[in-house]
Amino acid sequence: CLEDARQLIASTIGAKSSQLVFTSGGTEANNLAFRTTQNMTYFVSEIEHDSILSSAPMAVRIPVNQDGVVNIDTLQDLLSRQTKPALVSVMLANNETGVIQPLDKIVTIARKYNAIVHCDAVQALGKLPIDMNALGVDLMTLSAHKIGGPKGIGILAVGPNARLKAGLVGGGQE
Repeated sequence: CLEDARQLIASTIGAKSSQLVFTSGGTEANNLAFRTTQNMTYFVSEIEHDSILSSAPMAVRIPVNQDGVVNIDTLQDLLSRQTKPALVSVMLANNETGVIQPLDKIVTIARKYNAIVHCDAVQALGKLPIDMNALGVDLMTLSAHKIGGPKGIGILAVGPNARLKAGLVGGGQE
């Protein structure tokens, strides 16, 4: 049953079942993270998945170094000049290079400037420990097919600091 799956996934990623929103895949979950967090300035690494880059075309791009790691000093500088609420989006593991981003440092900087953090953890699921609370992220995207599940199932995990607005209304759907 859906609620059993929700409970299993929540316990696997260190979240509450009430924090999970099922979607049709990682792309929809990434889109949902941006489409429903309005009136924010978005900061995304320049190597994000196309579903992130296309969801936030006006986002400020965070450069990466020659190893593909987010430039932490630049992120801090960008956030220090920010005057409105911000969302920082950085994938945990890159699907092409395998680079693991220093989310602990990214989250620490984001918190310093009251920004929320979205993490596309689709590629990391099943390969790295995924614990939403330990990572300190506010929004996290996952996809079932990356761990042998069926295609067409994604999740946006929503922490207590993130406030989403409904993307669809009136039908009781996720």
